[in-house]
Amino acid sequence: MTKKKNTYGIDDIQTLEGIQAIRTRPGMYIGSIEQQGVNHITLEIVSNSIDEYLNGHCSMIEVSVNSKTREISISDDGRGIPAGIRENGENVLESVFTKLHTGAKFAQDGTTGYNSSGGMNGVGSKATNALSSKFKVVSKRDGMKYMAEFSKGELKKYEEKKDSNSITGTTISFVPDKTIFKEDPSVNTSWLKKTLQELSFLCKGVKIQLTVDDKQDVFISNNGLLDYVEYINKSEKITETPLYFEVAKDKMKAEVGMLFNTNNSDTVKVYTNNIPNPNGGAHLVGFRTALTTAINKFARDNGLLKEKDDNLSGTDLLEGQVLVLNLNMPDPVFDGQTKAKLNSQEARSFLMEVAGVGIKDYLNQNPQDARSIIEKALLSRKASEAAKKAREAVRNVPSPTRGKIIMPSKLTDATSKTRKECELLILEGNSAAGSAKEARDTKTQGVLPIRGKIINAQKTELAKLLQNEEVKSIITALGCGFGDNLDMSKLRYGKIVILTDADEDGGHISMLLMTFFLKYMRELVEKGHLYVAVSPLYRAVRGTSYDYLKDEKALEDYKKKYSKFELFRYKGIGELNPKQLKETTLDPKTRTLKQITISDLETTIALVDGLMGSDSDYRKDYISKNSTKIKIDI
Repeated sequence: MTKKKNTYGIDDIQTLEGIQAIRTRPGMYIGSIEQQGVNHITLEIVSNSIDEYLNGHCSMIEVSVNSKTREISISDDGRGIPAGIRENGENVLESVFTKLHTGAKFAQDGTTGYNSSGGMNGVGSKATNALSSKFKVVSKRDGMKYMAEFSKGELKKYEEKKDSNSITGTTISFVPDKTIFKEDPSVNTSWLKKTLQELSFLCKGVKIQLTVDDKQDVFISNNGLLDYVEYINKSEKITETPLYFEVAKDKMKAEVGMLFNTNNSDTVKVYTNNIPNPNGGAHLVGFRTALTTAINKFARDNGLLKEKDDNLSGTDLLEGQVLVLNLNMPDPVFDGQTKAKLNSQEARSFLMEVAGVGIKDYLNQNPQDARSIIEKALLSRKASEAAKKAREAVRNVPSPTRGKIIMPSKLTDATSKTRKECELLILEGNSAAGSAKEARDTKTQGVLPIRGKIINAQKTELAKLLQNEEVKSIITALGCGFGDNLDMSKLRYGKIVILTDADEDGGHISMLLMTFFLKYMRELVEKGHLYVAVSPLYRAVRGTSYDYLKDEKALEDYKKKYSKFELFRYKGIGELNPKQLKETTLDPKTRTLKQITISDLETTIALVDGLMGSDSDYRKDYISKNSTKIKIDI
């Protein structure tokens, strides 16, 4: 084998600066080059308008999306961006959007009007510019109108002229570069709508208008976080009065809204300077420490916890908690440019102090709500203790005393030792399982039949859920644990495939299974291991040829192509013989699988909470509003 000549030398050492660095390594700056990245660069520009609001200079934000051209435009009525040519010839507007760490948000003494801001590094808008094929900014201020056009971060056109209009503000429009965002260079408009709605709650009184093609939405909130917690709550409340406080001290301000509902999971939204922190951080830790301390003191002072009782933990207080926390502070420290987590430890101390006072006042002024919260926490602790015992009963860890893992008796496992290539086929009923066992690839496909509709994981306490044989079989077969004990490294299958009938009952079974996975094996869903097989509803036969049709629409399309054919309707996948089952749902070359992904996890959880939970009023309201979209299979 001939060795390649080593040409590695001083000429190979490169320095990437500014726009070039962003375009070469975009993931370092925006976290993703998929649609999530497009969402991120859009939020960077929106955040600049929010910063103007935060510092008292903006009352209107307009966002528009053209789905055909993919152009996104954001306008505000703030002060406009300072622009012009300096004495040294520097074009200020060009520098603002091309030179890293250039901006007016570094001074925290208030001299630039930015006492608090989400954009502290002078990077965000440069990333949007660098990763856009077209980027245009118009700034109106000081009786002038400044305009700059860029392409992939390079200035192409600049002009400035007098403007007789006294209105100030900034408009930025851009088209994400499809050579960077190759998968999907469009902003997710559902995500954008939801994000702007949430920002309207955080920016009390500001008007935010979203226009997608010819459809317009306007968001405005007069009650801020009080409106927000009501908006994200999808279950029956157990607290009559929400907790709310807004406290400012030493250039820091905290605003908190919280209520409790009958649900057994929490919904938490935390922000720093109106920038979402999905991974929480120091401010959330500070608040929860204060909450746990205040709750325990109230409980003991009022005899709800006896001397022999242990204090309630922060985990005990999570069930049914709906919380929104927004902290405004100068110079926040995040764990990266995506700002997913706040690391500023002074935020923890500040929240512990101000939240401690706010929560204490709330509990004393609303004693019945306080009792409801404590009673729910005590029930949560009791359920956790019972669930711990039940977990021990189903935990499937081999040991010298227990020997080899004992798989469920009804599992017909795959034989391959390369478990990533294996699939677990979860089917309803023994009839379908019989066909699947005969049709499967024995090396890579395992079969686990379940009996009808499994127990509803959203309504059922964990201890009771773990007594269900179907649930226990699924947990044992997967081998990776569940809930807090989930260990993805022990997952025994690369794919978990749900196979149900193509009718209403089959859809319900799929939803129940997905609810279980979402609630207790969420990481499994997030990492793309969960699939639903698309089984056919019809088989159309024309002479010696035949086609499978998955639904009514496919049948209608088929009728347009062929006038004469014999039609067979399948009542369930148990009616498919092994050959047909293999052709339609098992053979990777011919089947159709739908991967269950969660592009918006919180929305999905809220919908599942509402539809699969105990709040019948929510379900009735949802069905009423969406009845025209629902097809009933008779």
